[in-house]
Amino acid sequence: MAILEGKYTRIALDSGDPHGFRYWDDTQGTLTFTAATRQITITPTAAEGVEYYLSGRKYSITSAKNITVSNTEGLRYIALNASGTLVERGSFPLDVFLSTEAFMAVVYVDATAGQFIYWANERHSVEFAKQDWIYKHTYIGTQYNSGAGLTFTAGTDIDLDVAAGVIQDEDIVHTLAAKSTNFYKYYRDSSLNWRRSLGGVGYEDTGAIDVGGVPAFNDATSGGLSAIGNNNYVLSHIFLVNDVAEPVIAVVGQTEYTTITNARQGAQTEISQLVTAGLPAAEFVAAYTIIYKNRGGNLVSVATDDGSDFIDWRNQTLNPASGASPTSHNGLSDLQGGQGGEYFHLTSDEYSAVRAKYTNSITWSGSGPYTFSITAATHGKGVDPLVQVRESTAVVYPDIDIDGSGNVTITSTVNFSNGKVVIY
Repeated sequence: MAILEGKYTRIALDSGDPHGFRYWDDTQGTLTFTAATRQITITPTAAEGVEYYLSGRKYSITSAKNITVSNTEGLRYIALNASGTLVERGSFPLDVFLSTEAFMAVVYVDATAGQFIYWANERHSVEFAKQDWIYKHTYIGTQYNSGAGLTFTAGTDIDLDVAAGVIQDEDIVHTLAAKSTNFYKYYRDSSLNWRRSLGGVGYEDTGAIDVGGVPAFNDATSGGLSAIGNNNYVLSHIFLVNDVAEPVIAVVGQTEYTTITNARQGAQTEISQLVTAGLPAAEFVAAYTIIYKNRGGNLVSVATDDGSDFIDWRNQTLNPASGASPTSHNGLSDLQGGQGGEYFHLTSDEYSAVRAKYTNSITWSGSGPYTFSITAATHGKGVDPLVQVRESTAVVYPDIDIDGSGNVTITSTVNFSNGKVVIY
């Protein structure tokens, strides 16, 4: 048995696995954060201590270890080394965290206030091989698991209630408590440092923030909070995160919209363009987007383009590699649009007025076919235009055939009494 153990040990050392903590949770020890004094402590509770592995070698600590994180603005990364000492890093040294140190925690320090405004457990376990962890962290990130439904009181007396839920950061399972009051809103100040606030009176239980009682947005380029104009709009993006104390947060919208049409379009796209540099965005799960309006200095909510009170992103396929969750608009799914790469979020009539190259009223019943001819010069899309068929506000995509001469044949099982063909 000793010989076999020796061989297995050599294989482990050669591969660099296992690496990380034996358990990702508090099975062997508790991890605590004191935000006001920037202190992190890991305290063993098991007789064997807190066990961890560094490139195949086993270590343990049997007494409490703590560190006071420097009052340096931004993300700070905390790890445990071979001597059982907690180490602070100002960047994320992947090679070190996969060889000589076990990554344990991440915090964001507000150097002006001298305290943490975000803190999270990162005790990834030996359950994952290192290469597997790298891949999932880089290309998959934290994922929605279950729960966290939103009960939203719309109108002028706005209130958010997010039910308990679960998100999963690779092997680490985060069980999130229900949240109904005091939602922190994260934004960048004029120095482009991240800050958080509950907002003024009346804003604490909403996803919005204010300047002097007026709804505000956070400029994506210059930072800072600015009140939006009367009858203008701003978005709020709700995220489920791995923060130990505040697992449901809002990121303030970064654009001011002057029309409801643009705000509704932005509600579908802004989340893919949020500037989140400096936040651990790979650990964030996009949950909801809400549209707010400044009505005479008062905050009111506005329905999305499908009449809902909010957009639910929880089960969307989003890319966490950078930014908030998706890295590009094409990373989103189930959005209104046409062919691949073409996305639009105006109403059908609004879009027709702006972009339509050809319209033709139609009436038919049964399966058709309905046939007409149109030259490429008319619709400006060669012989591969985007063709929509609609009746009233309904849009359908029937079987469409367009030959090289511009002859269009449409077959549909839908009966049209007052339909329209629109070509873009």
